[in-house]
Amino acid sequence: MDYYDDYSYHYRKRLYRRKSPMDSPPKLSREALVLQNNAYQLQLQRYKIFKEQNPETGNFDLTLEFSDGKKLYVHKFHIISVSETLNAMLSDRWSNNGDETVKIESYSSENFFQFLSFLYSGGCDLTNENVFQLTDMAEFYGIQTLRDFCDSFLSNMEYTMENFFDMLELQERYSLKDFNESLQYFFGSNLKVLIDAQKFLTLKKSVIKLLSSFKRPSDHEESFFKAVYKWAEGQALIKQPVSVEQDFSMDDAIKNELSEILPLIKFAHMKYESVKSLIGM
Repeated sequence: MDYYDDYSYHYRKRLYRRKSPMDSPPKLSREALVLQNNAYQLQLQRYKIFKEQNPETGNFDLTLEFSDGKKLYVHKFHIISVSETLNAMLSDRWSNNGDETVKIESYSSENFFQFLSFLYSGGCDLTNENVFQLTDMAEFYGIQTLRDFCDSFLSNMEYTMENFFDMLELQERYSLKDFNESLQYFFGSNLKVLIDAQKFLTLKKSVIKLLSSFKRPSDHEESFFKAVYKWAEGQALIKQPVSVEQDFSMDDAIKNELSEILPLIKFAHMKYESVKSLIGM
């Protein structure tokens, strides 16, 4: 196995890089710390008002209504000032007299409460169940800080043979840096079992391409490519015309499925005979 492909080495290196003093924030002066603490205390007060959700005392000027009939009350400036998307969506709805009510249909009231909690306080209760939705909200509403928060949570989750492929689809959609590294490590450590899983053959091409971009133990490259080739055969069969009168070349169909993936395969780590038997090189 190549040293470059030593997954324990790369994983330790990633953990060390995260804890490196170079990544630590610069030390603040006493005055700066006092100001920072003051801002934090004021932020907590605003969050407390939001969390209580009392429309009589909270001075809210925006009501969010959800498909389950529940409502959340917010201060409109507080949410549009941190999201250009929310600002664009809601700025033309304001009136100078009376509260505004906006319907939210894409997300549940529970998940949106966590999203708003983050906008108010800088934190929220992420769980294995809601992190997918919170990541989607961070992306949709353009909240980079929440995106990074979700990335950190996802990169430290426990991956299993059952949830790994779902995690891959999330990563393919959002391209999270730390999450990507953690998935690479898990894949490299469990490659043989994962590529033999039936679910592997049903993955989207974009997810197979993502997997192909991962660093892999060099002595497993041939097994990985055989699994990818088997996936391509399955995709070609699915797309095969029903009518025998239509022209169809199985070889061309397979090559078409592999066209974006082949450049990511490390053929130098494979036996020439194996490559030739599969793709006729």
